Amino acid sequence: MLQIFLRILLQPLFWLFYWPKPKNWRNLFQSGPVIYMSNHKKWFDPVMIILFSVRPVYILGKEELFVNKLHGFILRSLYAFPVKRGQADVSAIKTSINILKEGKILLIFPEGTRTKGENLNSMHDGVSFIAMRAKATIVPINIQNDYTFFHRPIVTIGEPLDINKIEAEKGKLSKEQISQILFGTLKELHQGE
Repeated sequence: MLQIFLRILLQPLFWLFYWPKPKNWRNLFQSGPVIYMSNHKKWFDPVMIILFSVRPVYILGKEELFVNKLHGFILRSLYAFPVKRGQADVSAIKTSINILKEGKILLIFPEGTRTKGENLNSMHDGVSFIAMRAKATIVPINIQNDYTFFHRPIVTIGEPLDINKIEAEKGKLSKEQISQILFGTLKELHQGE
């Protein structure tokens, strides 16, 4: 509900102040269980991706963001839920898989933190494990440049990746091998700018 309000309230302002340049926007329009897999440049990235999406987006966010009760309440109202970084958070993984099995969209920043500079950090295996268990389609997203007011973000949305098709072509793969494929796709988008 709050995401709908956010779209109505923020979308016109977002387009006015940031004038974003999304490439291949239609790649976001996928049905069924979908993981939006994006690099992470600014605190505003999740909001921007919510505004680009035509469906509600559930967001995996670091546990520290939920410590403040008011902040945590607002984030949960925006369909965000916490993950403990640096460990296998079984509860967050189960929640993620259940969201996807209900045919919804989940946003994951697989680097686990915001990046500084132009390079990508290494990717955690959680996104591949969740995608494999939920049989989700993965949409890679690359956010280019450190955007600010009136300095547009360039957002490239890659071709959707179907785990079932990848495994049909390459055979049964481990989560590490799937991670390499996914991270390779994100790198290609990043280097293609």
